[in-house]
Amino acid sequence: MLTSKINLFLFLLCYSSSEQSDSSAAAALGHRNRHQQLQQQPLENSNKSNSNLNREAPALTATEQTGETGSEGTKPKRSQRSWSYRRREDLQLWIDRQQVQVLSGYPMEIYVIREGLVLPYILDPNFDSRLPVIPAEVSGFNFTWQGGRRKRYRYQLDNLISDDTAIMNHPTVNIPTKGRLPRKPKGFRIDLPCLRNASGIAGFSVRLKLKTRNNKRISGTPINVRLRKQCAPIEVLERSKRCPPGYLGANCTESLCYPHCLHGGVCTAPGRCTCPPGYHGRYCQGGICTEKCQHGGKCVQKDRCSCTRGFYGDTCQYSKCAVPCVNGGRCRGANKCRCPTGFGGQHCEVVKYRGASVAVRAQRCKQRCKHGSCDDVTAHCRCDHPYTGRWCRRKSRDRRGRIWL
Repeated sequence: MLTSKINLFLFLLCYSSSEQSDSSAAAALGHRNRHQQLQQQPLENSNKSNSNLNREAPALTATEQTGETGSEGTKPKRSQRSWSYRRREDLQLWIDRQQVQVLSGYPMEIYVIREGLVLPYILDPNFDSRLPVIPAEVSGFNFTWQGGRRKRYRYQLDNLISDDTAIMNHPTVNIPTKGRLPRKPKGFRIDLPCLRNASGIAGFSVRLKLKTRNNKRISGTPINVRLRKQCAPIEVLERSKRCPPGYLGANCTESLCYPHCLHGGVCTAPGRCTCPPGYHGRYCQGGICTEKCQHGGKCVQKDRCSCTRGFYGDTCQYSKCAVPCVNGGRCRGANKCRCPTGFGGQHCEVVKYRGASVAVRAQRCKQRCKHGSCDDVTAHCRCDHPYTGRWCRRKSRDRRGRIWL
């Protein structure tokens, strides 16, 4: 049972840890579509990272806290987290922090749906077979979801079926099986009721349907999951050994690193990774490049740069713009410059002022400026005393209404 619990946590941990390394590399690559952001590491087994096939958002997101955990919903202090995610006003579904803490000893949130998208590991056809058995100590799962304020969603929980009713009864939920998603975060629980003295592994299934107010199905739904639950008599559970936080294994000698050590790193102590040659960082997430990456590129692996949009090459030394962008412009594709405010043209070489080029406005200014001269920078008239107005055609007056001579 302890081994089953360890395997379940390591499975969740590997999914969670892959998000930090993959998102940093993929974001630097500049993929436009967030559904394609983490297609880098296929899920090989329950101890490896998941692939994000459709979006740049991580397949599972975890918020690490190394300090004490407050009540549910309490925001962790900045010093207590190595990285975080600010939840947006959109469809979300995640496993509660306290629930994951029961499994691992560490509080974190693991996402199933994020920003309105079902995460790719759920859509993996081999997902069910790769999931470890839910340990006997876990009697259910606490979830939190929200529909956000911009859209209204409807849900339906059905197909809550146990394949082995002699070991475990059908799963139950503490909310209506169909209804409307709450706009603000709200929790619910799926209970997995083992029979009191039953022993063995029971299979069960859960299905979640999600639709918009207009009865439009959410992409990736319905979510059909088939899992396995281990059941054991109560007296056996009471004798199970629990390890202190930071350690796993039958003798509590296996160190735990969160996130998981990347790129072949070895966890030598709780939260401490020993990195292989060519990598560095607390979790071996960063590469070591002999030559520095240029133009904002980032070193993601040994001697490998991930270039920003518009640049390429081993060290991002080449620009896709044959003629360099000037005046602070940035190359965004083959000979395409993104110009800052006030500049235009194919290479940002044209100076603009309020939408029109200075050359055009200056010519208009010279033609219409009657009693003054034209400013070449702003293309505005500089009026001679006592004239005023846009084109210097009115004489100014004193407070008593007299015209200045």
